[in-house]
Order: sequence, then C-alpha cells, then structure tokens
Amino acid sequence: NPVSSPMFGETQKVTVIGNPAVPSETIPLMLDSAGTKPGPVVRPGVTLTILDGDLQPGGWVYSVRTDEGTKGWISEKRLRLKF
Repeated sequence: NPVSSPMFGETQKVTVIGNPAVPSETIPLMLDSAGTKPGPVVRPGVTLTILDGDLQPGGWVYSVRTDEGTKGWISEKRLRLKF
C-alpha cells in the first residue's frame, strides 16, 4: 500500500467541501491531527490556508487556518483547491 503524497502544500488556499444534501451542515475541525478531539466548526465553502500536513492511518490531514484566525485539523477528502 504505497503512501500517497499530500494533495496540498503549505500556504495553499483550499475550500471546504460540504454535503450537497445538507447545505447548511457545518464541518468540525479537529484539535489534533489524529482526529480525536473535536474543535471549532466551519461552514462549507469557507477559505482555509494550509499550515501543515500529517499522514494518518486514514490518509492525509491538514492543519488549517481560516481568514479569521480559527485553526484546526481537517481530512484531505473534505478539501479542494480554491481557484
């Protein structure tokens, strides 16, 4: 099972992918890279800046910061590059 390289790099701008069936759903950021401690929530479509990445058993997770300064960790599958 080869390790995939991270999809995003430091300082890149990304946006959170929401659940199309539940547009108002918020997405929790995690306080730790292992995803054991829920942190602040963000809205789908919010712009995040990648601060760091960490490879976990379930895949890459990223330390991110909102424009307002909220920080947390989020799974790569919840992110896409912002254009």
